[in-house]
Amino acid sequence: MAAKRTKKAAPKKSAARKPATKKKAPARAAAARGTKRVLGNPRPGWPYSPGWQAGDYIYTAGQLGMNADGKLVGPTIEEQTRACIRRIEAILKAGGASLSDVVKVTTFITDRANVPGYNLAYGEFFKSNPPARSTVVCDLVVDGLIEIEAVAYKPR
Repeated sequence: MAAKRTKKAAPKKSAARKPATKKKAPARAAAARGTKRVLGNPRPGWPYSPGWQAGDYIYTAGQLGMNADGKLVGPTIEEQTRACIRRIEAILKAGGASLSDVVKVTTFITDRANVPGYNLAYGEFFKSNPPARSTVVCDLVVDGLIEIEAVAYKPR
């Protein structure tokens, strides 16, 4: 004898519709609440911010070895490294921090052979208790030998 199959009744739809809920803000907008833009001098025509302060942290965009006019400061890795770090220092200062507050640095360098010169110039700024650091060998979007970004922790 075959078992009888029964259809399950579909759940009844409620006549009342749920009230419309607010859409969640995008992650960046939510993270930006209570965040202030750090002063800096973005390169004209480039859609980026030199740095952001979010809570107790300051994040810098990658800085190149350029002067205020957007020209490379010199042909050597040491000159360009110093310029990158000075630009980072200016962004941090605008947010009330200094290089001693930096906890993480990421460096993009175009030639592995330049690492010793980079280390030499970098060490002039971070003599003791240097921040955690990653160094990546790659091509850069613009001419230059190096780009450096940093994260600083500065409790308010």
